[in-house]
Amino acid sequence: MMRVHCIRSIYRTLLPLMQENEKLYQLPGSELLLVLSGPETEGRLQHMVNILNSRQIHWNNTGLDMGYGAAWGHFDGNQETLQPLLGQLSWLAEQSCAHHHVLALDSREEMVSGQTTKQVLLLNTIRTALDQGDLLLYAQPIRNKEGEGYDEILARLKYDGGINDPG
Repeated sequence: MMRVHCIRSIYRTLLPLMQENEKLYQLPGSELLLVLSGPETEGRLQHMVNILNSRQIHWNNTGLDMGYGAAWGHFDGNQETLQPLLGQLSWLAEQSCAHHHVLALDSREEMVSGQTTKQVLLLNTIRTALDQGDLLLYAQPIRNKEGEGYDEILARLKYDGGINDPG
């Protein structure tokens, strides 16, 4: 409930600052994707972050101090580049939270690419395995000396003719 309340508060704060054709999307977790199309994208985004950082969100009569960060980049319209782009922007936005300055992906793409490429590739591998039914579940018994305990469920992926263990 609190997360929904916070996202709605952020939406209400940002909506008057957005132009008619601009959109705000909620991504899984607590991230938001803001699609800006007007002029001065970086400056406008920095202004939005400054406004968010200057306000508290109130929940059950308690002011919450939230830290906001943002990153921006250009989307080329190619569906296959969207997921890696979002991963890179997410990582960069997380880095920007420390100093509340908007960071541009375009000037840091090589650094960010190395940080996120492995994660994006792993996510794509997992999605493919799920689509093909290549997720294996095992029950591993965990017992004490008296034989009491539980079963731990382990997940493994079939990948490249073998089984991909975590790690």
